[in-house]
Amino acid sequence: MNINIKILSKQELVTCEVVIDGYLHTVSYQADTTNTIAKVLQFTDRVALITQGESPSYVLDPHRQATYTHNTEHFSGGQWETLPDDGGQTAYKGVIAIFNMIEQGKMGR
Repeated sequence: MNINIKILSKQELVTCEVVIDGYLHTVSYQADTTNTIAKVLQFTDRVALITQGESPSYVLDPHRQATYTHNTEHFSGGQWETLPDDGGQTAYKGVIAIFNMIEQGKMGR
């Protein structure tokens, strides 16, 4: 038996939690991982300020949470009920860092 297989496309669908600089990021994404540099097809990050606790029992501030999405071209979202002291910049930098880690193949493949 002679079998030849050529993978034309490989995708991953992931949900994970990432803690960066006092924020819990609950991330869901779908990415084309056929090449070394992944192409993010869908990305959602629900980010919340951690007020106390350790993994997995974090206490989150219910008013300092936001959702960011990416539509393969642009980020959107980031509507906070109560803005963090820095205007949400630390959380947003975490969103960008996670997105870049996915594209660079550094999200635990």
